[in-house]
Amino acid sequence: MNLSTIPSPPFLLRTALPLFLVSLILLGGCVEESSSVLTFDVDLESVTFNNHLHASAVLYQDGAVLDTIPAHQTRTYPIGRHGPIRYAWRLIAPYDRYGAKVGVEPYVDLGVQYRLRETYNITNDLPSGSQPKGGTIFTPIIVNTTSLYDVQLLVNYNEDDQVRTNYVIRHGSLITPDSAPYFYWHSTSNVRLESTTNSYYWYFSREDTTASGDPELRLDESLSEYRGTGRTNQLVF
Repeated sequence: MNLSTIPSPPFLLRTALPLFLVSLILLGGCVEESSSVLTFDVDLESVTFNNHLHASAVLYQDGAVLDTIPAHQTRTYPIGRHGPIRYAWRLIAPYDRYGAKVGVEPYVDLGVQYRLRETYNITNDLPSGSQPKGGTIFTPIIVNTTSLYDVQLLVNYNEDDQVRTNYVIRHGSLITPDSAPYFYWHSTSNVRLESTTNSYYWYFSREDTTASGDPELRLDESLSEYRGTGRTNQLVF
């Protein structure tokens, strides 16, 4: 063995020290970058909610009510404390003429906030794990142009999840887009409107088509502000 080829301790120090410094720099960069994401050891700054629905929602922070956010509104709340904070929201259904709730009121767990400043979107697409279930919800946009007939709302008529309501749309009016009822959407969803005074009714279904070939009942995303609302095309009669 040629001992002259074995690196001397000073050479090893000269080689290892730069590598050690580079590792520290890289590690420090990773810690600094990740601190803007996983920040349980520093104060979280704020949380923002964008409500895209045609109804208000209750906001929850760590299981307690934080606020009620109206339809189509954005709200930002300061935090100023550290540690894991969990958020959720629940849809607020309107009342019918007898004071009963109309439609579903899903509860959606948004999980834990990890970022210093977080934004959550409240839309009609409910993740799995929502209560009572995940899936898509919708609200029918009804325009009653008649001069005589008040109509009563039925949703998913003759389906397993049929909902017969006492929610009435008066003649010459429409469903209020700021406190609209929501229902679960599926491939055979439909809307039936029954006159409150006689046997007349109007029926709109996903399975039936208009003269243009479009489904009679469909989700309307024709405008960017409609996306996430779950509103249907206008059901005019």
